[in-house]
Amino acid sequence: MASCDVLGYQIYLNSFLYSGVTTVLDTGNVPPFILQLRATVASRTIKGPRIYCVGPLIDGPDPIWASISVAITSKYQIPSIVAQLKSDRVDLLKLYSGLSDRLVRGISAEGKKNNLRTIIDQGYRNGSIDLMDEGIAGFAHLPSREVSDDVINHAKDKSIFFISTLILGEQDTLSRLQDLRYLQDPLVADVTPPSQLQGLRELAQKSLASADQEHLRQSQLRFQGAESNVKRLWDIGVLLAAGTDAPYPVIFKAKDCITS
Repeated sequence: MASCDVLGYQIYLNSFLYSGVTTVLDTGNVPPFILQLRATVASRTIKGPRIYCVGPLIDGPDPIWASISVAITSKYQIPSIVAQLKSDRVDLLKLYSGLSDRLVRGISAEGKKNNLRTIIDQGYRNGSIDLMDEGIAGFAHLPSREVSDDVINHAKDKSIFFISTLILGEQDTLSRLQDLRYLQDPLVADVTPPSQLQGLRELAQKSLASADQEHLRQSQLRFQGAESNVKRLWDIGVLLAAGTDAPYPVIFKAKDCITS
């Protein structure tokens, strides 16, 4: 992997500044890229929002995103990995889906010794009470299924936070393809490649097959569940943060500058 040059960095960050974003949290990246980018912005070499980051994902022995992950196969690796990330001055530790509960507990405990909190993404287990009891600080995604009152109350009792990423669920409902006038807004048009804008227009015109229609219906139900979760978590006083996840159709964020 190779990071982009300084001009590429500036294009990457200008789209944040153009949108009025002053602070960002990167929740998984190629370590040399994000650490260099954070340092370059902090030194005012280039303009950009203040960057917090987790560095790489911490995953099990067969990482899903191998190029941005550190693989753990044994609890004995935990101290050295956490020590390295501590020396890199990451702001949080990001745990991923291949980790066992025992490793989640071990990494969270070691992180706590080093004043590093852990956040986790374990897919369908996001929002799990079991994971909340393993020492994590928060979930990188809100559960899309509507969760029980016990989950809501347990999150409050444990001071667990959630990054909502509601927009990720919304894009699966295709609601943003119904009226594309927003693509002409300078906040989108000025920072998005024309080929991507044209691709969205073409996507909006496609008819859905029967299987796709059923997928759409299920996506709409999941999104309704996620919206319900946000409201209930907010009402009880659980800390929520907005998040975008990776770039998907109709999700507009700065494109990264990594090339393979």
